[in-house]
Amino acid sequence: MKTNNTNAKKKIAYIALFILVGILTFSNIATSNDLNSQNQSILMQANEIIYQKKTNIITAIGNVELSRGGRVILADEISFNKTTGVVVANNNVILLEENGDVVFSNSVELADDFKHGFIKNIKVKMQDGSRLAANSAELFKGDSKVMKQAVFSPCLPCENEPESALIWQIKADKIIHDEKKKDIDYQNATLEFFNIPVFFTPYFTHPDPTVKRRSGLLPPTLSYSESKGFIYGQPYFLTLGRSKDLELEPTIYTEEGFTLESRYRKAFSNGFINLETSLGILDNSVTSENSENLSIEGSVSMKTNFSLNDTWRARFDIEQTSDKSYTRRYLSEDTEMLTSRLSIEGFRTRNYFAVEGYKFQGLRSFDIKGQQPKVLPSIFYSFVGEPDNIGGRTELETTLRSISRQFGNDSHVLSLSTGWKIPYYSINGSLFEFTAVAQSDLFIVDNDTQYTASTIHNNDEFGARLFPQFGLKWVYPMFRESGSQHQILEPIINVVIAPNIVETSILPNEDSRGFEYDNTNIFEINRYSGLNRLTEGSRIDYGIKGASFVDNLLNYDLFFGQSYHLWGKNTFDHGSGLEDDFSDFVGQAFFSPADWLKVAYRFRLDKNNFTPNRSELGFEIKNNSYNFSFDYVLLDEYISTEILENREQLNFEFFAQIDEHWSSSVNLIQDLTDDSNKTRKGAINLTYTDECFTLGIGYQRKNLRFDSLEPDNQIFLIINFKNLGSI
Repeated sequence: MKTNNTNAKKKIAYIALFILVGILTFSNIATSNDLNSQNQSILMQANEIIYQKKTNIITAIGNVELSRGGRVILADEISFNKTTGVVVANNNVILLEENGDVVFSNSVELADDFKHGFIKNIKVKMQDGSRLAANSAELFKGDSKVMKQAVFSPCLPCENEPESALIWQIKADKIIHDEKKKDIDYQNATLEFFNIPVFFTPYFTHPDPTVKRRSGLLPPTLSYSESKGFIYGQPYFLTLGRSKDLELEPTIYTEEGFTLESRYRKAFSNGFINLETSLGILDNSVTSENSENLSIEGSVSMKTNFSLNDTWRARFDIEQTSDKSYTRRYLSEDTEMLTSRLSIEGFRTRNYFAVEGYKFQGLRSFDIKGQQPKVLPSIFYSFVGEPDNIGGRTELETTLRSISRQFGNDSHVLSLSTGWKIPYYSINGSLFEFTAVAQSDLFIVDNDTQYTASTIHNNDEFGARLFPQFGLKWVYPMFRESGSQHQILEPIINVVIAPNIVETSILPNEDSRGFEYDNTNIFEINRYSGLNRLTEGSRIDYGIKGASFVDNLLNYDLFFGQSYHLWGKNTFDHGSGLEDDFSDFVGQAFFSPADWLKVAYRFRLDKNNFTPNRSELGFEIKNNSYNFSFDYVLLDEYISTEILENREQLNFEFFAQIDEHWSSSVNLIQDLTDDSNKTRKGAINLTYTDECFTLGIGYQRKNLRFDSLEPDNQIFLIINFKNLGSI
C-alpha cells in the first residue's frame, strides 16, 4: 500500500511540474512581475518568454507587448536585462507614447526606466496624423526626441502612388521634438514643395500638433489692388494667458502707406472685452487733392458685455474714427454709421428696465459732425401683469429720453404708455383679442439758439399729448390633417379706432424715419417703431394666412393683406403705400417643398394695377456639393437712401465643392436701376484644401463711386500651412 501511495504522489508531482513549465514557456502566456526596484512594474506579454538566470535577461518572442507606466512597446522580440534595466526591441517595433504619438522602427534600445534610448530608422505618427522620420533618434528623459537627418510633414502620401512626392515637407539636419514644451525645433531646415527646395533657414520652430493655442505668426494677407498697390499684411498672435490674447497685423500698401490693426480679447467669468484698434500712416493725396503730406489716422472699436448678477447686465461699446473715409476705405466700406453705447439693463419675471446712452458718428459724405445726435439718457421700463379675473393683462411702458446736438434741435421726451389686452376664444374656435392703449407724452424741444447784437434768444417749446387707441382683432384658424401633412388657414380682421393728435408739429421725428409698410406691421396698433410718430385715425386691416407642415417641417407659409382708412387724419407720406384710403397690398410667400430648396418672396403691390412698389425675392438650392442662391430687391423712392433715389438689385452667390480638395465660389451684385445693368461687386475664388495645405486665389471687382470710394480691382492669394501658424 505504501508503494502505491508513493507512486501516486510522484505522478502528481510530475504532472504539476509539467503544467508549471508549460505555463512559463508556451503560447499566449502573460506575466506580471516587478522586474525592477522602482515603484512602477514592467508588464510583459508574449507567445514565449525565456528567463536566463545566469545573465539575468528575460527574452520574449512572438507578439510581444511590454509596458511601463504610460509607454507601451510592441515587437517581434524584446529582451530585458534586469541587472542594467536595458530593454532592446527588434523587428516590427511599435512604441506607443503617452501623448498619443506612435513610433515605428526596426530597433529600439531603452534604459533608465524607459527615459533614455536610441532608435534607428525612426518613423513617428503624431496624434493629428502628422509624420516625422529620421535616420536615427535619441530619447532624453522621456520627454524629448533628437532626430538626425530628419523630415517633418503633416501631408499624407497619395493612396494610388504612396512613393510620390508630398505637397510640402521640412527637411533638417536635426529635428528636436520637445514633448515637455511642446515645440518642434529645426536646425538647417529646408522647406520643399513636391521635393523641390524653395526656402532655407538655419533655425526654425513651431508648436507640435498637441498645441491648440500658441503665440506666433498667422497666415499672411497677400493681395494686389489697382488703387492701393501691393498689399501685404502679417498678423501675429500673442497669448496672454488662458483667458486673453492679442493679435497684431501690420499691413503695407505700396501705393498709399501703412496700417497697424490690433485686436485684444479677454474673457471673464461673467463677461468679455473685445477691443480693436487701427492706426494708419497714409498718403493724404489719396483723399485730398490739396495735400501731399502723410497723415496719421486711427480708429477704435470696443465691445463689452457683463452679467452683473441674475438680474442685471451691462455693456459698454465704443466706435470712433478720426476720419470717416479712413474707416470705409481700409476697414469696412459697408459701414455707414459708428455707434457708441452705454447700457445697463435688468430682467425680472415680467419686468424689464434699461438705462442707455448713445453717440453716433456718420461716415457718409453728407453726414455733418455737429448735427449727429447724442442720446443721454434713455431710460425704458416695461411691465406685463398677471392675468386678472377675466383673463386680461395689464401692460405698461415708460420712456425718458434726451437727444442733443451741437448744431440743431434738441428734444426731451417723457412718455407713458398703458394698456390692457384680453383674448377670448369662442365655441367655434374663433379668437377675439381686444386691446386698449393710451400713450401720454410730455416733451421739450430746444430749437437752435439765436444770437443778436444785444440779446440771446432760446426758442424752447413745451408740449403735451394724450393719445388713446382701441383695437379688436378676429382670427379664425382652420386646420386640416392629411397623413403627415398639416395645413393651417387663418383669415384675420383687425379694427383700430383712434382720434387725431391735437399737436405734434413741434416734436421732431427722431425715431420713426425708417418707416416701411409691410406684412410685419399691418396689424400693429401703432405702425411706427418709435415714440415721436403715432398712427392717427381709424382703420380696418384684413388679410389671410396659410401654412403647411410636413413631418413638423414648414412646407409653405403665405400671407396677403390690405388696409382701409375709415376716418380721421391720414399722416402717412405719399409713396408709403398708405397715403390713400385703400392701402397697397402687402404679403409674403415662403416655399420649401424639399430640404434642398427654399423660395421666399415679400412684396408691396400697387392697389390699382398690382405693379410692385417693393419686391424681395430669395431663392436657394443647397446640397452637400454645391450651394446656389440669389436675392432680388426692388425698392421704390419712398424707402430709398440719400445716395440712390431708387434701387433695383440682384445678388447672386454660388459655391461648389468640386471634389474632395477643390472648391470654388462666385459672388455678383448687379445694379438694375433704370435698366443700367451695372456690376457693383463681383468676385470669384478657387481654393485647394487638404489635410496639410490650403491654397486659394481670388479676384474681386468693386464698381462703387461715392464718398472716398472709387472703382477698384483686387486679386487675393491665400496660403496656409498646417501647423505653421494656421488658425
